[in-house]
Amino acid sequence: MRTPTNYPASSTAPQWDEDDLLNRLARSLDFAEQAVRQLTQNCCDQLDQPSALCPDKLVSETALLLLAASNVSTYAAIGPRILRVASLLTPHAHSQRIL
Repeated sequence: MRTPTNYPASSTAPQWDEDDLLNRLARSLDFAEQAVRQLTQNCCDQLDQPSALCPDKLVSETALLLLAASNVSTYAAIGPRILRVASLLTPHAHSQRIL
């Protein structure tokens, strides 16, 4: 177990189970992967067109999730998930509309 770093060592900080946190993050990344896959299926081929259906919020929040998760990308349960989601998200995140 690991103590959150924002508590002073002398305080009674809650204990966080590292395995539980990694499991929650893995499930969140799996959910993000599903959401981005659905985005890929539902988006127009021309992402830069104003009429294209592309949920900007999903793209931006998934990118932030990947950024935060990258801090623990060395864990076997996390690194491959980050790469999968990133590879699906990249075409949407680099579209002119999102930029």
